[in-house]
Amino acid sequence: MTAPTVAILIPMMNDWESLTRLIAQIDVQAAALPGAVEVHIMDDFSLPAAAFAPTVETVRAVHHHRLVRNLGHQRAIAVGLVLLLVRHDYDAVIVMDADGEDRPLYIPQLVKMFQKTGNIVVARRTRRSEKMPFPLFYWVYKLLFHLFTGHTIDFGNYCLIPRQHLRSLVYYPGLWNHLAATIVASRLPTTRVETFRGERYAGQSKMNFTALIIHGLSAISLFVEVVLVRLLITASLLGMAGMMGFSIVVMLRVFTDLAIPGWATTFGGILLVITIQSVIIIILLMFYLLQGRSSPQIVPARDTLVFLDQTHVVTKESATHQTSTGANYEET
Repeated sequence: MTAPTVAILIPMMNDWESLTRLIAQIDVQAAALPGAVEVHIMDDFSLPAAAFAPTVETVRAVHHHRLVRNLGHQRAIAVGLVLLLVRHDYDAVIVMDADGEDRPLYIPQLVKMFQKTGNIVVARRTRRSEKMPFPLFYWVYKLLFHLFTGHTIDFGNYCLIPRQHLRSLVYYPGLWNHLAATIVASRLPTTRVETFRGERYAGQSKMNFTALIIHGLSAISLFVEVVLVRLLITASLLGMAGMMGFSIVVMLRVFTDLAIPGWATTFGGILLVITIQSVIIIILLMFYLLQGRSSPQIVPARDTLVFLDQTHVVTKESATHQTSTGANYEET
């Protein structure tokens, strides 16, 4: 493979200090890469709005794209990936967070593995930097994800996506909610690289307990049909167990003398309630499954460029600035 051109996509909101330090580190690592490197910042409606003009020596250009409203981390990534596919011609895109927890020193390793395999390359986290109880909650999230979906998710946003696979990913509706889960769901060839999670450059992490729950539900939602079928099976088994238990209670009450006053009515009522609730859950799940299959979904490749507002491009030689909106966005 010839020297690949690489774009580094960084979603960010109000984290300018960390972003400045991150780009300085990327500029250092870019010197070890065989091809050109450009950085694209997806500014998720930072307030107040600010022009960002870092000094770079090795990176060919830094593109600062501002969204027209706050979309959230994952959706800013989705807009950025569509932009890089439609408006540019990079061989690969690296996605990483702005806070420094995705360490730039692994960039050459990701590119080298891409050159070797041609696969999507994800940074598997072998050690986290957060303090308890967050690692425990994150372990529970991964366990529930596996139980509900049958898949394992052991990486985050930090990954390299070749252009030929990016063409497929941007047509997955799930990309609008969760990049890592979309990669898992796509079944595209993926190679893992072992990494350690770094420390934040500045400020406090925005990933609190509530945000982690939302993040986990977003990941599981990509496999909603699998989850609903598993819940349907579970509800059916509970319903059958309730019916069998109720039948046993009736037979014991009618055909034997094993009776404590009121026990048959109590246990029979409980089992009957479990059975009725299971039937109701089954009916609701079936309707929800059918309704979900018929509802229109957001397709990032088609629906996301309208959220682009402004771009500011900084190169080693010059800087240009222009403003445009929606699907007519075009960078020159």
